[in-house]
Amino acid sequence: MNETQILNNIPEITLGVNVFIDFTYEDKEQETLKMTQDELIEFIETNLYNELGIDSLGGDLDVQLKYYTYETGNDFIQDKVSD
Repeated sequence: MNETQILNNIPEITLGVNVFIDFTYEDKEQETLKMTQDELIEFIETNLYNELGIDSLGGDLDVQLKYYTYETGNDFIQDKVSD
């Protein structure tokens, strides 16, 4: 043990966690109406992850979008993004 380890007596815990979240977002600003599928996925991965506070957890995050359902009027897209 070095001197820093001996003087620093604060416990440190490292976790690896899998979390599955079902989340519904109403696009009141209608930003997504004219987006391509790739743009929509990018929108979800950046804006919605930030809204959920995932970016505030700190540390290394491996966040992957598994599926999404996009509904507008009577139309909807349902897609499985990754395994």
